Amino acid sequence: MAGWVKIHRSIQDHWIWEDPVKLKWWLDLIMMANHQENKILINGELVIVSSGERHTSEDKLATRWGVSRNTVRKFLSLLEKDGMISMKKSRQTGTTYKVLNYNVYQGFSEEKKHQTAQRIEHQTAQQKDNDLNNELHINKNEKNEKNEKKKDIVEQEPDPIPYREIVDYLNQKTGKSFKHSAAGNKKVIKARWNEGYKLDQFKRVIDNKCQDWLNDEKMSQYLRPETLFGNKFDQYLNQRKGNSNGAPQKSEEALMMDELSRRRMADMPKVDPSEFF
Repeated sequence: MAGWVKIHRSIQDHWIWEDPVKLKWWLDLIMMANHQENKILINGELVIVSSGERHTSEDKLATRWGVSRNTVRKFLSLLEKDGMISMKKSRQTGTTYKVLNYNVYQGFSEEKKHQTAQRIEHQTAQQKDNDLNNELHINKNEKNEKNEKKKDIVEQEPDPIPYREIVDYLNQKTGKSFKHSAAGNKKVIKARWNEGYKLDQFKRVIDNKCQDWLNDEKMSQYLRPETLFGNKFDQYLNQRKGNSNGAPQKSEEALMMDELSRRRMADMPKVDPSEFF
């Protein structure tokens, strides 16, 4: 019969080790047992013989071992009493003995333990991977949620710089259509705003330069955010106001002196030119 059986060293401490003949019979019973389930037909009856079992008879074993039937019966009874085998006897089909703990002699127990250990190790490693992936996924979601919250907060906070009002005022004065959302326009406005200039000062610069350049075909092209709100912003803001032709306006004191002169001229007596001829 092909195959193999495994005998543990602890058998040396068993009573059967002390009797070489009985040890031989015991090993023979183990090796005669079916490796896997089998079906046999006996006297027209189908008998299922499971793994670890052997269907035989005391007469066959007696012939096989060269002893009497009574010797075989006593030996099998001894094994059964010690919990090494169990037996099912039938007048019609004969005797079926079963080697108890047969899997131990086939190494199934150790193999099963090894497979179980491997399975547990695999499941543990897989669980660790799953836990790590879940943790990374959770951390990523938490980070995304925090970023979304920050984004929402930033979007909800109103920008204190009135880009739209400044650019709309420039468009109204010049008839142009600059966009308050353009990055370049916002950049120069923000730079001046951060220096402390306010809305009315932006409007004053627009008014000053519109008065100087709006009617000048060459200079009107510079009525744009990049020029008006650039590095010369403070200069444009504090320039002296001029008339529509670009000439500087007179101060109130000068205007009063002009008015007095006009009145004096009006009060002076008129001279008849004929008196000089």
